[in-house]
Amino acid sequence: MVRRYDVRGTKQPFVEKHSSSNRTKAESIAAAERDGGNLARVVPKGQGWKVMTNPNRLGKKVKGIFNRKKAPEPRIEVGNKSQATTVGKRTYNKEKDVAQEDYDRIRRFSFIVGTVHLISGLIMVAFANTDFVISIISTFAAGPPGCFESGECTPFTLVNYDAILAYWVATFSLLSAFFHYLTIVPGVFEIYQRDLERGRNLFRWVEYSLSATVMILIIMLLSGLNNLTALVAIAGANVGMILFGWLGETMNPIDREKTDWTPFIFGCIVGVFPWIAIWGSLILNLEQLGVGWDMIPTFVWWIIISQFFLFQSFAFNHAFQYGNLYPNYLYGERVYIWLSLISKSLLAWFIFANTAILGSL
Repeated sequence: MVRRYDVRGTKQPFVEKHSSSNRTKAESIAAAERDGGNLARVVPKGQGWKVMTNPNRLGKKVKGIFNRKKAPEPRIEVGNKSQATTVGKRTYNKEKDVAQEDYDRIRRFSFIVGTVHLISGLIMVAFANTDFVISIISTFAAGPPGCFESGECTPFTLVNYDAILAYWVATFSLLSAFFHYLTIVPGVFEIYQRDLERGRNLFRWVEYSLSATVMILIIMLLSGLNNLTALVAIAGANVGMILFGWLGETMNPIDREKTDWTPFIFGCIVGVFPWIAIWGSLILNLEQLGVGWDMIPTFVWWIIISQFFLFQSFAFNHAFQYGNLYPNYLYGERVYIWLSLISKSLLAWFIFANTAILGSL
């Protein structure tokens, strides 16, 4: 079955014209095809290599946008390496420096990091301090609007749920472990690698929308913000921020002419509100109560401050990746994995150590 490609000015199918067990020979054949005016690419075939060719039709109108007066240099794929020429004024595809060995390293790294998260999560469950509970509450007035202020009704405060924090910590650790293991499974890893080659990782955004949301909710609970309505709203804002990251990668493929920063900007706007809620509520509440900041345990301040900067570091990594400041997309992927490991591990063990101490008092 012949697979069709839409490659820079032609919709003709690529067909196999030559095959060879020697890659160098296959590349020579492909070069000869290109000298003859054809498009050509070298791709793996079993233990050898095959040359896929296609007539280079000049002046083809592409999707009704523009006509090419001159045929562009074709994208040439050699094994798992790719080489892209300048598109417009700038070249964004630097994946030519990435080999299969680099993807295999990412696979091994994901297994190691997933195992660290798995061990952390299991420890949290096995040694959970079930006495350290934070109640999630909701308050409402059983009457018409303004009835409490007029003295016509009494507000009710209900405890909707008692959160055992150790289990919440275990949740984001185990979620991270699951997704790291998922991406290294045969069949899924090939999808993961293909997405990385295209400059995106949808697995990351799905995992972050779950695990990072649990993390921000834990930080809110530790800060004394335990209103059910506020927690739901903050969770939605955090998920929205992360999905903007997904959108940003989808809108900015590697061979783009320029980067569209709109999703990134919107994501930053949405993502800042959970931190406004945390810092703003702490400052206002402490001032209105007339008490010092030392009323908040030191370990809670460490968590809030460290996680604030770590959360922002993900945004910087995204900006560096799409600002073409990294050697290739895979470099940014490694940074994402490191940042995820550091932020989740710090939060998990800070909470575990201090809640274990508080539970023993």
